[in-house]
Amino acid sequence: MLVQFAENVMQTRIEHNPLCMAEQYDDYPSFDAEMKEHITKACDLGLMGWSIRNEMILDVFRPFDTLSVEELNIIIARYL
Repeated sequence: MLVQFAENVMQTRIEHNPLCMAEQYDDYPSFDAEMKEHITKACDLGLMGWSIRNEMILDVFRPFDTLSVEELNIIIARYL
C-alpha cells in the first residue's frame, strides 16, 4: 500500500537497488507476480525486507504475517 502511495500520490521515482530481488527471500515461492513487483519496490524504497538498521536484506519477507505496531512504525519512519 505504501509503495502505491509513494508512486501514485507522492510521485516518488523508485530507483532499483540490485540487492532487492524477490527471488532472494526464502518464502519467494509463495509470491504471485503482482506481489513480487510490490515486494521488490518496497525493498527498493527501503521500506521492507531490510534489517532494522537497513544494513542487510532479510532471509524472508513474510508478506502474510501480521505487522506489529513497532514494525509499522519503522516502515512509516523509513518512508518519511
